[in-house]
Amino acid sequence: MTALSRCLAMIGAVLAVHGPLAAQGCARHDLAAAARIVEFNALLMAASLRCRMIGVDIMAEYDRMLVAHAKGFKAADETLMTGFTGATPRETRLAYDRHKIGLSNVYGGGKSSKASCTQFARLSAELSESDLPDLHRVAGALVPRPRLPAGAGCPTAP
Repeated sequence: MTALSRCLAMIGAVLAVHGPLAAQGCARHDLAAAARIVEFNALLMAASLRCRMIGVDIMAEYDRMLVAHAKGFKAADETLMTGFTGATPRETRLAYDRHKIGLSNVYGGGKSSKASCTQFARLSAELSESDLPDLHRVAGALVPRPRLPAGAGCPTAP
């Protein structure tokens, strides 16, 4: 069984017990789905950098996944940015950039082992061969409660 298959099986078990991963009480499910993808990307980016620091380079697998799902990641970025507001377009962009920097800080402090790096490499490699719904399922499993902009009409992550 592949890493993606194991992850998708786990997601199926979670869904069977807990129901859909959409943020309960969220007026904008598109925003919550986009936030999961953006946060999942931050998680993998930070993991790939931490892995490289301990001598396990998974950047090639991560980069292939980014290329394979470039449209999905771009669409998620664009959708999530609509949840941010500022007095000017520049201030809106700065608010979104602060959010993404915050995500990097959250995930940058994690710990990595050779085993976890191998798992992230396999997952990234398999996602690079999969379709967008698989990306959404994996992101939903690893980021069930994404951090969302205040005032987006969605509950925020702890």
